[in-house]
Amino acid sequence: MSAILCTPDELVGALDALGVHFLSGGDSSPRARSLAPAELLAQLAAQPDARLRLAIIPLLLCRPEFASAAPTALEQLTEQRRQTFKLYYTAAAECVNDYATTLRMNLDLLCESAHTSLNTE
Repeated sequence: MSAILCTPDELVGALDALGVHFLSGGDSSPRARSLAPAELLAQLAAQPDARLRLAIIPLLLCRPEFASAAPTALEQLTEQRRQTFKLYYTAAAECVNDYATTLRMNLDLLCESAHTSLNTE
């Protein structure tokens, strides 16, 4: 993990800067905004505050490309925090699996409705 840990407010600010408005407040410091995805994931998993750990789920839902940083994040964590991270990572993956079909169907309906109402082919 990064030698310089971000404060909880900085982590909330980093989430906000990424469009993950899960927690209110935050301080969008340059240090927090410059965290690599693996560092952000690892720092969230290492937080004593459960709300910040839970933020891993909406972060992965809003930024699915961060999933590729998961192995690197795991390397930065203690065994206990690895288990925490795996739990939240799995929860995010299950949310995607559960809603992917529904989202695809609704997107298809939305596109079909838009084409019909706008008379486009």
